[in-house]
Amino acid sequence: MLPVADYVSALREGAKSMRVGVPRAYFFDDLDPEVASAMEQALRGISTLVAEIKEVRLDVPTDRTLQTAESYAYHARERREGAGVVPT
Repeated sequence: MLPVADYVSALREGAKSMRVGVPRAYFFDDLDPEVASAMEQALRGISTLVAEIKEVRLDVPTDRTLQTAESYAYHARERREGAGVVPT
């Protein structure tokens, strides 16, 4: 059996030693401007709590096939019932 890390003591230390990776490419490509602004504001706040925020690049193929399927399944009831649909 492998030893278990002491996560509780790490919580006491806070997040100051943490580094946060932000994969902007792909995930930020099609953001609504309001969402992009909120993300930037959130990242500014997070940057005051952690050691570093660094942009990272994912070296795996990414496409939106899975995300599209999950979104469709998640919103299927609303689509069927027309709940919350705003006419365009």
